[in-house]
Amino acid sequence: MLSGNVPSILGNLKNLRILDLMDNMFSGVIPPSIFNLSLLTALDIGFNLFHGNIPSDIGISLPNLEFFSIASNQFTGSIPVSISNASNLELLQLSLNNLTGEVPTLEKLHRLNFFTLFSNHLGSGQANDLNFLSSLTNSTTLEYLSIKRNNFGGELPKQISNLSTMLGVISLAENNIFGSIPAGIEKLVSLRVFDVSTNKISVRQEGKEESLNRALSGMS
Repeated sequence: MLSGNVPSILGNLKNLRILDLMDNMFSGVIPPSIFNLSLLTALDIGFNLFHGNIPSDIGISLPNLEFFSIASNQFTGSIPVSISNASNLELLQLSLNNLTGEVPTLEKLHRLNFFTLFSNHLGSGQANDLNFLSSLTNSTTLEYLSIKRNNFGGELPKQISNLSTMLGVISLAENNIFGSIPAGIEKLVSLRVFDVSTNKISVRQEGKEESLNRALSGMS
């Protein structure tokens, strides 16, 4: 139940590898000095009362990050393009904030295993909102993906069926996504949860309804 602001003198701990402030009542902004601790491999500030923006150069200033969570805070602004430069990331948890704008390409995050954006205000309801999903085909060990409860629009990318075969959960619910579910979804052999509810998605797929229905039956 720690509260108050995080002291900027933590930024003097140049050899710090792990900083875990999760599940307290810290408030204010994260001191800029924290984002200069270039040896950090894990930064978890989730479930607090922090606000402000994610630094635009985070993927450059913290190149060794493997675990980054700001879940359940009050962060605003956009997701920095530089996040893809933190190519060691295995967990990226940005859910339950007030983030806006487009999601940048994540093509360099080859090691990503767990990725959540749910419950933000991301996307603009436009056709290119889901381009970033195509870049996740490089994340060959991805197991969990949730982008539900945002403002994502556009057509469901066919590249969904080319995501990691280790994926157990894909949640795209409560957006404005349209199009059809790719018949190739049956290639995601580890999938246990595929949630596209409260969108505008059809299961019709020119001549492929039967194989698609078999695939969806096997996931239930």
